[in-house]
Order: sequence, then C-alpha cells, then structure tokens
Amino acid sequence: MGKSLTTTLLALLAYVSMAQNQPGSIKGQVYEITNGVKETIPGASILIKDLAGKLLQNGATDFDGNYSISPLDPGKYNMEIISSSSNPKKINGVIVKQGKATLIDVELISDIVQLTTVDITFTEDIIVANEGGPNFQREEINEMSIREIQDVALLAPAATPTAGGGISMKGERPEATSYILDGVKLSRPPNIPKDAIGSVEIQSSGLAARYGDVQGGVVNTETRGPSSLWFGSAEVLSSALFDNYGYNLAAFTIGGPLLKSKDKTTKISFLLSTEFVRNEEPNPSSVPYVGINQNYLRDLENNPLRVNPNGRTVFYRSEFTTEDQLTDSDRRSNSSTNQLRMIGNLNFRTSKTSTLTVGGRLEHDNGKVGNNFNHIFNSNTNLNRTTTDWSARARLLKSFGSDSTNNSIIKNAYMS
Repeated sequence: MGKSLTTTLLALLAYVSMAQNQPGSIKGQVYEITNGVKETIPGASILIKDLAGKLLQNGATDFDGNYSISPLDPGKYNMEIISSSSNPKKINGVIVKQGKATLIDVELISDIVQLTTVDITFTEDIIVANEGGPNFQREEINEMSIREIQDVALLAPAATPTAGGGISMKGERPEATSYILDGVKLSRPPNIPKDAIGSVEIQSSGLAARYGDVQGGVVNTETRGPSSLWFGSAEVLSSALFDNYGYNLAAFTIGGPLLKSKDKTTKISFLLSTEFVRNEEPNPSSVPYVGINQNYLRDLENNPLRVNPNGRTVFYRSEFTTEDQLTDSDRRSNSSTNQLRMIGNLNFRTSKTSTLTVGGRLEHDNGKVGNNFNHIFNSNTNLNRTTTDWSARARLLKSFGSDSTNNSIIKNAYMS
C-alpha cells in the first residue's frame, strides 16, 4: 500500500510539472531533389549544439526522412544535418520556444554536385498560425524599453491594463489571468530582473489542457537556461538628470559553467541575477502635487493652534494656510519605495540524458505608503510597508531514446 501511494504521488507531481513547464522541440523532414523528384533521406544524423558548438542532443531521420529532437529548453541552437550521400548542412540560430515544435524541413545537396558544408541562418516565419498568443524571446525583450513581465504581456492583442495595475485577458477580471514562472504557478505577477528572462509566452486562446481551468489567459515565463559560455551584465539607471521623480536602478547578472568534464561537457552551470530599485515617487503625476513650505510646516507643528481673540475657542492654524505657503512639487514627501529582486538557478547534468535544476526567487519591497489625503501636512506619519514574496523549485528532466545510436522502441520521450 505504501509503495503504491508513493508511486501515485510521484506520478502526480511529474504530471503537474509537465503540465506547466513544457520544453520545446525541433522536427521536420530531410530530403534531396534528384531530377526534379523529391526523395526523403532515411538515416541522416541530426546534431543539436549550443551556440558555443557543444553537442547537446542528436538523433536520426526515420524511413520517411522525418525527425524529431526533444526535449529542448527554450533558446537558440545550432543544427547540423549529416548524410552519407549528401553534403552536410548547418543551420545557425534555430529558435526553440517553450511548449512548441520548431518545424524545419531540410533540403540536402548531393555530394556529387557540391563538396562543401552549406551554412544557413535560421529565420522565423512572419506568420505563425494558431499559436494562441505571442511568444517573446530574450533577444526581443532586450530590445524593448520595458522591464516588467506584465509590460511584456500587455503586448498581446487580448491583454488590456486595469486600474489596479493588473492585466485583463479577453475582458476577464485580472484574477482570471494565470502567471507561471519556470513551471511554478504563482499567486501574483512575478517581478524578476530583465536579464534573467529567457522567454515570455502569452496564451489567450486555444489554451492547452495542461494549463487547467483558466478563464482569462496565461503568462508563462521561463528564465535563462544553462550555458556552456560565461555571460554577464551590469546596469545603472537614474532619472536625476531629466526629472525630479528620483527613479534609480542598479542591476547585475552573471552566469555560466561552474564545472566541466574532461570532454568539455558542462556538468554544472548557474544563473544569478539581481536588481535594486529606489523610487522617490512611485506614482508620478502629469499634474504637479501640492507641497508646502517646510519652514511654515515646522512652525505649524510647533504651534498648531490659534486662539480666538475672544478667548473662548481655538482654531487649527492649518485652516488658515494661504497659497503663499503652498508650492508645486513633482513628488510627495516621505513616499519613497525600495525594491529588491533576485533569482538564481543551478543546473546539474546528472547523466547524458538527465538534468537536475534547482532555483529560487526573492522579491522584497520596503517603503512608505504615500497618501493623497495627508501628503501636504502629515506626510511624516505615512505608514511603512514591507512585503516579501519568494518561491523555490526543483526539476528533473529525463529523456529517453533521443540518441541516434539508441535502438530502443521509445524515441524522443521525456519525463519532467
């Protein structure tokens, strides 16, 4: 009974992980044109490499020339097709999206005609039918002037912003939008450093069953995957030279291999990304806020009352404030906020066909709660608000029968 229950729980956990965190794949057909006739090529080797040229997966075409390579983390890959009867061909920069198959049909040229390798740069189709929503890759997001995942999601045609700062999909309430980060369903939109984002998929129609009972839409975010090359970035932003809102950001990202085997295969890799944001005015207004002369305010605090000349009543001196004591201000007093965002991943290549990933995310906000009712006379009493949100994850990805030398009946299957 105990073994049966354990097996059932493990199967359920594997199903939940697979339902929300779907790797991609590359598939298609390899053929050549002979005397105007299309002939498929069985037994052609398909090599999938990272951008550094390290072999990640390989496979072979079947009797009809078809191939399918999976699972592959979202990102860019180089692809090489080798056949004994034709010249090899390389396709660089193949983009794999989460939960989707990248379709590439390859025409090889007979080695009688040409004796060199053909290099091709991969380009996506301009129109992709029935995807359910856009899927933005890291390179596209880096070229955008936005930093938040929510802002990326608003680029979807079905998404509209709400007054409370949320996202409405197809007119549904913001609560009907589901957010997933690295396969973990979150209770609110995640805020992670921009350089840590690998891809953002927005699904608003034709939702797959793996997403469950979703009424609005799904914003599915994947962080950057393992890399056999070192990478890093540092960024500092400030609005001090252009406005008085006091927006300041510092960001740092680093990642790469920690351990390699003798054959240069990356055994352990990591990603660490962090952002710190200080905002003196978190809600900038197109119309200036009303401020007050600080010397006058201190005088009011020391002498808040005025006695009626008849000596029977008193008045608040603030009620006699005139326009001369007021000023226009771009930001409210004592309303600054601080935000710390961190995310990290460790990837272990536990075997040739399995990878273990562990990671975590931390969001810490601390600041004053600005109040439009008391920001003129009473801003020193603004409440201090502190929120902390974190999550941790672990995923074991095991593939079966993807090696072209494997004679197993099971081909291109995986468990996550």
